[in-house]
Amino acid sequence: MEKTFHYDQFYTLREYPIFMCTLTKSGCTFLKNLFYYIDQGALHPLGDFIHLDESKLLRASEVDVPMINKSPYVYMVIRDPVDRFLSLYYEKIYGQEAGSMDWFRMEIGNSIGMNFDEGLSLSEHQENAMKLIAWLKKNLSGETNIKPDFHWRRQVAKWRRVSGFEPKLLVLEDLKRQLPHLLSPVLPDIVEKMQAIKSRNISPKPFSYQETRTEELVESVRKVYNQDFKLVEGARANWQGVFADEK
Repeated sequence: MEKTFHYDQFYTLREYPIFMCTLTKSGCTFLKNLFYYIDQGALHPLGDFIHLDESKLLRASEVDVPMINKSPYVYMVIRDPVDRFLSLYYEKIYGQEAGSMDWFRMEIGNSIGMNFDEGLSLSEHQENAMKLIAWLKKNLSGETNIKPDFHWRRQVAKWRRVSGFEPKLLVLEDLKRQLPHLLSPVLPDIVEKMQAIKSRNISPKPFSYQETRTEELVESVRKVYNQDFKLVEGARANWQGVFADEK
């Protein structure tokens, strides 16, 4: 059976053979703004809300498709599964600023006993997180009537769609080092361009991810996102080898 290649999963640039696959809650706001800046020579007018207008972002399916198979600059950015989950919780589920998931709080959060009052204690946020991960486990197992949202789908599902292109896996936590290492041969000023981007879609949080982590929560996230843990751990190991060779 012939492989299906999902070219439309990649963004590209008009003047450079660079192909990027993004994931929600894995730095995609910054990464899309960076591509826009490189391509247009200006910051995107919507910044953190670039997702509302991607009309000037170029998809790989719009260009000479064979280019992607010849390029050494094909990559995908992935994220620590616990940090990604807590970003979902704090910024989309609990947070009530623009872009948050009001529908989730009303349709699901309240029904599973989550507390959305202001000024919650650390332990109350941890209880909320445990209730959320328990529901996500059911949702991703097909035990609810809600279609899994891109914000919490497993990262490995997206990776499988594009694995035929053998994208290099970059880990969000070390993007400042990994992305320049990959792209500097074709974009010598990549560091300066990255520094120009201020949009990160990061909202203030009452507690840090590290504070919110508990052994119980980490284990619960691991059970739901086990393959994502393996994907990230493998990428980390690969990059350790790359930077070890540079010393």
